[in-house]
Amino acid sequence: MFSHRSFLSSAIAAVVVLALTAAAAAGVSPTRISTYHPTGLRGSTLHGSCWTSSNAVSRSDAYRCMVGNNIYDPCFRLGSNRVGCPSDLAANRGVFIDVPNFPSNPAQTPSAWAMELSNGLSCSVITGAGISGYPFGCGGSMTCSTPRRGSPRYTAMCGNANGGRVRSPRAYNVIQIWM
Repeated sequence: MFSHRSFLSSAIAAVVVLALTAAAAAGVSPTRISTYHPTGLRGSTLHGSCWTSSNAVSRSDAYRCMVGNNIYDPCFRLGSNRVGCPSDLAANRGVFIDVPNFPSNPAQTPSAWAMELSNGLSCSVITGAGISGYPFGCGGSMTCSTPRRGSPRYTAMCGNANGGRVRSPRAYNVIQIWM
């Protein structure tokens, strides 16, 4: 037989579970959005040139640079004749390139060029051939869409690139975005 007391106990338990679930969801920190600057970047110094604005990020201080046959993109201006080009954001490592001059680079609206996903992967904009709608590469065959605003976190659709298509994409929370 169903008692009024057991119904009331079950209802109270359900309200407590819902309240705890809402509190946990509210405790999720929002996606951090940072404007990258190569302060503290560690790496060797090379000599080369920057010939155009970055393909990876829309910023007036971001360039596409070359040393020998190696292209570095993005590279961020550090004074009158030097750029810093990050290759590993988590370790803040990359290279510095001393350049003779800079091409004109008009003011631009900043865009996301790197992100960290909730699964620990770091992704950055692919500056060569990629898959339409999935401009971020995350190592191996993982590729992701541009992050989309959510509440409280941005999300990105990610999956494995195979034959010019993305297989089994799924949503990942984005922990941090670099502009």
